[in-house]
Amino acid sequence: MTIRAVAICLTLTLAFGATGCSETHTNALASGHNEAYRYADVNPDEPLDETTRQRLQRALAVLAEAASDGDTKLRRDLAKYTLERITDGDVLIGSIRGARGLDRWHMCKDYDLAACQGAPTDDDHWVGDDEVAETLERDLDGYMWGNRLYFAARSDMTVNELASTLVHEVNHVLNRSECNYYHDIDAHVVDGTRAFIEEYRAFFGECFYANEHTADLTTCDAMAFEHVLEYELDFDLTTVLPGGADDSEQLGKLILSPPEQPTQHFGLLVPETSSWPSHFGTCDPAGAH
Repeated sequence: MTIRAVAICLTLTLAFGATGCSETHTNALASGHNEAYRYADVNPDEPLDETTRQRLQRALAVLAEAASDGDTKLRRDLAKYTLERITDGDVLIGSIRGARGLDRWHMCKDYDLAACQGAPTDDDHWVGDDEVAETLERDLDGYMWGNRLYFAARSDMTVNELASTLVHEVNHVLNRSECNYYHDIDAHVVDGTRAFIEEYRAFFGECFYANEHTADLTTCDAMAFEHVLEYELDFDLTTVLPGGADDSEQLGKLILSPPEQPTQHFGLLVPETSSWPSHFGTCDPAGAH
């Protein structure tokens, strides 16, 4: 909108009803580690190339280390459950370069490129044109739709940055962000305030994961707010925060410690199994929240 060892077949329901089957991979060991981490390809016909698979393995190893040795419980939990969702096959993995069909069309549509004007594609092999390829590979670090997560295969993204991107994007999957982002999902007409919340929460959690010694409410609020401003969203927090507050730190507090009976639901930070969406079919018109 960013640890297993047998082959499994997963059925997924895409936003427009298509189904597919994915396969886990274990043949790429993380550099410096003796364990290969399982993951399920979005599309077994377009698997990660060996270099990209090795980078993913190293990023998963970074998450495993943070899950074991992180300074704070929140950091350990973010790393642990992000890793678990990927290695359990709850999140399907692909590269932005290898994205095809409707998911790639959604990426294109977010940039309002000429190749994706009109109705959503029904071609499972759709890739768009050179402008689509250049834009997505240059500008996207990560992307999700449903339970499919795509990450950049660019050489300028470090393994630590990739690990942080996985935390960010798995948070989006946890909260079905695509169902909360738009006034009109087919036309990709963005709801600025809801989109702000989706991105703020993902960056907020990423901050608590990535900044081991300095992460706190104030620091991560400032970091998340600064990043979301780059999206140039037309948002108004007074319409959703209690008492008409216009304070993103208040949003951060409510995400970290939601009240027992919230008047607004701002989503979850940690992708535990008990909180995972029960389906990834067509979005409810009322949104995922």
